[in-house]
Amino acid sequence: MKKEKIFVELGDMLVYFVTDKETGRVGFGLIPSDCKELQVEGRKNFDGDPEIGQLPEEWRPTVPRDIFPLAQVRCSGDSAHEGGFGNSMLNGETATGFQLDSQRTEESGQSKIITTILKAPNGLQCMQKLVYPGRGHRITVRTSYINRSDRDLTLELASSFTISDLSPFDATCSHDRLYLHRFRAFWSREGRHVVDSVNDLQMTPSWHVAHFANEKFGQVGSWPSNGWYPQMALEDRETGVMWGVRLAWNGSWQMELFRRDDQLSMAGGLTDYDFGHWKKCLHPGEELTVPEVFLSTCMGGIDEISARLLDDPFEKSKRAGLPVTFNDWCTVWGVPSEESVNQIARALKPLPVDYFVIDAGWFDKGRGFWNNTQGDWIPSEVLYPHGLKRAADLIKENGMKPGLWFEYEVAGTESDLFQKKELLLHADGQPIQVGTRRFLDFRKKEVIEYLDEKVIKTLKEGGFEYLKIDYNSSIGKGADGAESFGESLRLHLLETGRYLERIRDNIPGIFIENCSSGGMRLDPLTLSRSDAGMFSDAHASPEIPVIAARMHRLVHPSKLAVWAVVRPEESLQRINYSMAALFLGCPGISGGLHLLDQEQFSTVKNHLEMFRRTDHLLMDGTTRIFGDPVQNYRKPKGCQVVVRENRIHGEALLVCHSFDIGEKGSKGSEIDLGESFMVKEALNEDITLVVSGTTATITFEKSWTGAVFHLSKHVRLHYSNT
Repeated sequence: MKKEKIFVELGDMLVYFVTDKETGRVGFGLIPSDCKELQVEGRKNFDGDPEIGQLPEEWRPTVPRDIFPLAQVRCSGDSAHEGGFGNSMLNGETATGFQLDSQRTEESGQSKIITTILKAPNGLQCMQKLVYPGRGHRITVRTSYINRSDRDLTLELASSFTISDLSPFDATCSHDRLYLHRFRAFWSREGRHVVDSVNDLQMTPSWHVAHFANEKFGQVGSWPSNGWYPQMALEDRETGVMWGVRLAWNGSWQMELFRRDDQLSMAGGLTDYDFGHWKKCLHPGEELTVPEVFLSTCMGGIDEISARLLDDPFEKSKRAGLPVTFNDWCTVWGVPSEESVNQIARALKPLPVDYFVIDAGWFDKGRGFWNNTQGDWIPSEVLYPHGLKRAADLIKENGMKPGLWFEYEVAGTESDLFQKKELLLHADGQPIQVGTRRFLDFRKKEVIEYLDEKVIKTLKEGGFEYLKIDYNSSIGKGADGAESFGESLRLHLLETGRYLERIRDNIPGIFIENCSSGGMRLDPLTLSRSDAGMFSDAHASPEIPVIAARMHRLVHPSKLAVWAVVRPEESLQRINYSMAALFLGCPGISGGLHLLDQEQFSTVKNHLEMFRRTDHLLMDGTTRIFGDPVQNYRKPKGCQVVVRENRIHGEALLVCHSFDIGEKGSKGSEIDLGESFMVKEALNEDITLVVSGTTATITFEKSWTGAVFHLSKHVRLHYSNT
């Protein structure tokens, strides 16, 4: 083997391609620019392993760090890696047969595009583009597979990315220094950060490199952030280097660690045939473009690598400022009406609220519970005797923009649409049903025409300027209509994305909130098409600040919709606790705001007005999270401080919460701000902040308190307590 490394600088990162000049095989690596000199040569042979030396000559492995192919793909009929089927489809015959065909780098100012073309003996071509826009801290990977042969090729795996040569800072297998960071996702328990050592995952190499170890994870279905989020990071604790990956796809996906020898490798993208029942036939000349992936690397921790992955216009809100939204779900609990809209809207008029959203239940209830009647989308004449437009007009008369809830991708059991099987997704000839829901097939033009009439027309005629899209079940592995269930699911989800764009084209300026049982669609692709994503269905629970803070690693806070439910029976302390959490994202308030007394109402108003003065820090800043580890979201203990800062402008926001701190009370926390700040504004005297130089000392006197502090390097303007 004759290895050659080619380095290309992309911002503060170095990508490198490792080529075997004898076979043409190509691998891909990525390191921070400052760490180039820390790289070490891998060992040349297995001479130090006595168990290898005692083997017959022909049985001995010769390469301790083989090249892991840049493109991982499997074609039907390929010979698999030894021990592969059921575990991993990586490193099969087509993948290891890829050879470098060409490579070029295009530059325009600071931006660069590196195009690498590989070709396999069976005629499959891979074209990978690494795109660096000249700013920011991440690289976009765009990969396509083209059939250049004269026969059909069926793909059973088509990766979006690989990173290999991990860790390049150790000559052997790095088993004591590598840690995998992932994020678990379950309903109302979103964003849990999980760290596993390579040793605990049994990802150390075996004594002989004939077999491999792998860790494959992901999700199958149309809830892309169900179980796991499509994001991971690998940490080398000896050097402090992190590698981060973020996948932009709204359907079934997988990520995988793979090790056969001294190096650890990562790959991922669409699910393979083993994991997600996906395969696709490419006819001669046909091309498949797989989901985009974002890569980054740095020296730092999980907050730093996550911030780099999210610091891109693709991830951020494109609005001039962050709106405040009232949603009536936790007020009327599925029974909204013209009367309730009128009563609540009049009460909200003094507050700086931008949107009033009418949530589920506005449609005809003559047949049963709202959760069973989605699909026909006929406004209830009982609840809205003057029509939906009158309710929307009432909202406008009180200074807000009207919004409306839909779950338009499904049909409930009590709807007429439920029985129109020709419009629905099927599996093995039967309509796919989950609970009380069946799913529309967006590949059919009749479905698009139906939704144009029911969704777009309703929104336009009513003058609605906000759309909340809910989606409360996952399709599962897929549907009939293509060469595999997984491919049908992929094609269907491509069309659901196009329909979202169709809504925007027909209603310019509409604000779109993506909600899927709270946080089941918080993938980068869906978020890029939305103005906000609901962080969770933990509407009024004490774990809201815990979940919202952790979601800063997965969703840019300018697009993270966060609940604050306020009720008249609650103390001011509890209201402060709830309202402080709003400063962790895009505010969504609900509850009995129209029933609050004057002091409670003023507390809400003060928080919203301060949010107006500080929302620029959520649009443009970085997040660090401090406090006690939370083992149980339902019963958090200790305290939490979230620092959202913009050092260029010399500002920071401290969002502080105490949870259960025990009977003794009083708990302190010290934070190194890195710079000297002064308190510009504060809300809630239950929590004390003292800033001395670069150190912030926060004292929590009671359990279950919340407070917000706006810090600045400039002259202190005012200080308010509520």
